[in-house]
Amino acid sequence: MSYENNLMMAVFWQSADDSGPFLGILEFAAAVENVLPISLTCRKWNFILNKNPVTCERIWRRIAQKAYDTQEFEELERIYPEFNFSAWKDLICIKELAYLKVYHGKMGKMIQRLFWVFLIERIEPYRELYWKADHCGLRDYLECRVSQQSEMRTRFGHEVCTRERGIFRFDVCIEESLIRLEEGRFIEVAYRDHTYTVIHFQEECQKIHLWFNVLGLTENDYKIARPIRKRHDNLNGDGTIRVEVVLDNWEYAPHI
Repeated sequence: MSYENNLMMAVFWQSADDSGPFLGILEFAAAVENVLPISLTCRKWNFILNKNPVTCERIWRRIAQKAYDTQEFEELERIYPEFNFSAWKDLICIKELAYLKVYHGKMGKMIQRLFWVFLIERIEPYRELYWKADHCGLRDYLECRVSQQSEMRTRFGHEVCTRERGIFRFDVCIEESLIRLEEGRFIEVAYRDHTYTVIHFQEECQKIHLWFNVLGLTENDYKIARPIRKRHDNLNGDGTIRVEVVLDNWEYAPHI
């Protein structure tokens, strides 16, 4: 390796993040006298994997399909059929970074599905996740909470830009084995822009149906009330839509 390449490699090592694959690529490129062919090849790969809709959709779908068993993959396609290749990439990222203890509980698979579907919809599917972690192997436990926005920063390096009009958050807390509902088994769904939500109420109800569909419930298992104007700030929204859970079969949905 020439002096120039050695110097270039030193700069890369100082400036790059400590990530194995990235540094491996840089080290390989620096070892080659003529980097241009590698650069052109990488551009072609990027076009095939991330730009060309004919190829990238098929490739990322196959990659995601290998990450799940047949039955679960079919369920994912049924829950949210409006796919594009970036949705498949998000699905893989969510599965690979499901490291928190709450993801390994009874609700773990459900949380991942909610996170994935409503990431596409730009809606927060829960207010926070809650679990108890062992404290240094002792009998004491630490109560752990994480918001959906914190999860976004951890997984993707940025927060999700939620919808400016209509439903943008389901105000529920999800634990390891259940969804914690309000008194009377109600779920509050926050929205922005009261006028828009009232005019497009049926469209917004589809977001609620999708949320319950991920949980495996049908439209007969809950009742959706009309929007009620309550708040007047961007953080909490302009109002809420109250959904009453009327399901009585606990064996069918033990997390409710």
